[in-house]
Amino acid sequence: MKKNKSIEKKIIKILKDLFHLVKYDLDELENMEKDYWHYDRPMFLRKNAGDKIDKKYSYDIDLETLKTMVFQIGLFSKIITTDEDGNDIRDGKIITEKVS
Repeated sequence: MKKNKSIEKKIIKILKDLFHLVKYDLDELENMEKDYWHYDRPMFLRKNAGDKIDKKYSYDIDLETLKTMVFQIGLFSKIITTDEDGNDIRDGKIITEKVS
C-alpha cells in the first residue's frame, strides 16, 4: 500500500500537538476535582456549541476534546460516552454535566 505523506505529516503534527497539550495541562488533573472530567465531551459540544464553533478555533477545540478523552482514560479507564438520555452507554449510570 502506498503511503500518503501529506496525511502522515498531518497525523504526526496532531499527535505532537496533542502530546504537548496533555503534557502542559497535566497540572489540571491535580488541581481539578475528578468529577470535572466526568462528562461526555462530544455531547457537551453538540449541546453547547452546535454550529457556532468558529472554524479558526475548531482545531484547538478538537485537540481539547482529545485531551479530555485521554484524561478520562487515565482517570476512569474509559472515555465517557452517553446515550440521548444521558446514561453512560457502558454501565447505564446517568451522567450529568457539572458546572463549576
